[in-house]
Amino acid sequence: MDSTTRGRPMAGAFRALLIVGGVLLIAAAIVLGLLLHGRILDMVGTARTLSGLALRAGEFALLSAGASCAVRGWNGRTD
Repeated sequence: MDSTTRGRPMAGAFRALLIVGGVLLIAAAIVLGLLLHGRILDMVGTARTLSGLALRAGEFALLSAGASCAVRGWNGRTD
């Protein structure tokens, strides 16, 4: 059984919203990384390490959510 034939099809408007939302989340991750990277480099010690890890975790979450939304919208299936 082909995995692309399972599930119910989505409405076109919902698919478009998922794709646009995913692209916006990916763009937000990029902007967040660019804006905060310089500030984190100016920090020292433990604050720099923890802030850097938090920034990377936030970027990962935004990129993962954005990619998931965009792919679900592109595929057009609810499964």
